[in-house]
Amino acid sequence: DERAEKIGLTRGGYLRKILVQWYENGCPPINKIDQLVIQSESPYSSTQGDDNPSLKVAEDGEPS
Repeated sequence: DERAEKIGLTRGGYLRKILVQWYENGCPPINKIDQLVIQSESPYSSTQGDDNPSLKVAEDGEPS
């Protein structure tokens, strides 16, 4: 909340910026456990249906 306030954003706006930056960087693992989960997934187990997942981020006050 402090960081968001310092740059004039709401908590949701700040988190949205972090998520967009993570996505634009190719969705790298965020910790060791996440890295292990990604490594253990089969390329055939995807439920996305395509190789280009979309990023849908709700605006403040709107359902996602």
